[in-house]
Amino acid sequence: MGNEPTVHVSEAFDTIAEIEVSELFLKYLKLEGVDKIFGVPGAAIMYILDALKNQSDIDYVLCRQETGAGFVADGYYRVSGTMGCGMVTSGPGAINARNGAGNADVCLSEMLVVTGEVKQDAFGRGWEQEGIDASLDVMGVYKNAVGISSLATNATNFQT
Repeated sequence: MGNEPTVHVSEAFDTIAEIEVSELFLKYLKLEGVDKIFGVPGAAIMYILDALKNQSDIDYVLCRQETGAGFVADGYYRVSGTMGCGMVTSGPGAINARNGAGNADVCLSEMLVVTGEVKQDAFGRGWEQEGIDASLDVMGVYKNAVGISSLATNATNFQT
């Protein structure tokens, strides 16, 4: 699966010597009860999309636009009681999903929006709809719309 970094994880009942970050992320979602991810694919989330193909516990529901993915994830929580999860690519895709995330936050819906980003060594180069280190401040937009917004730039800070 590509050149994605690996992390070392020790779980209470299971020891995993090496696991790709995308696989670990999906394990975390399963622990939270997530069974569907609503989104729009893109290069900045390709490792997670690839990992989704290799498992059967979480369905990926393709949406036509990122704003819709955010609202559908919010609605899914409201009708199912299962945490809604939206996943979109970087830059404008991330900004588009923000409206659904903000609506979910105001309405106290349990929702997670995952937005992709270019690799950290490409920050500042304007590569593939970069957002975090370019003039499009994705973190700032989300911090002003939701209760919690954070950034994982590598395998080490993904775990914390």
